[in-house]
Amino acid sequence: MICDACQMGKSHQLPYPKSTSVSTSPLELIFSHVWGSALFSIGRNSYYTSFIDDFSKFTWIYFLHHKSEVFQCFRDFR
Repeated sequence: MICDACQMGKSHQLPYPKSTSVSTSPLELIFSHVWGSALFSIGRNSYYTSFIDDFSKFTWIYFLHHKSEVFQCFRDFR
């Protein structure tokens, strides 16, 4: 018998295409990600958003109580 979960765990993903963006200075290009809602959290922060500088790879992570706080966090980051 073949287990579906075992087959899914063995599945492979195709590689991502190489990025063509080239940053020449810090904060020229920023990647952002929002994650949540966590079932368990520390300090009742169910969400987080991250900002990653493409040039330096420096990462900022902000923990949020509500997803609605993401836009204000973005505005404060700028």
